[in-house]
Amino acid sequence: SGAFSRFLYGGKKMKTAAFYTLGCKVNQYETEAIEELFEKEGYTTVPFTEKADCYIINTCSVTS
Repeated sequence: SGAFSRFLYGGKKMKTAAFYTLGCKVNQYETEAIEELFEKEGYTTVPFTEKADCYIINTCSVTS
C-alpha cells in the first residue's frame, strides 16, 4: 500500500486507517482481525505516524 495506491479504489481516493496496538499477543491478533474488516470495507492500512482518515488504538486492561 503506497501513496499512489490510495487513489486507485474505483477511481476514488481510498479511505485510510492507521492501527496502534498496546498490550499482549491477543491484542495483536485482534488488531489484525480488525484490519481485515477495514480492508474488506475498502480501507487501506497506513502507518500510525501517517495521516489517516481513521485511527484505531487497541488496548486492554488486565483485571484480577
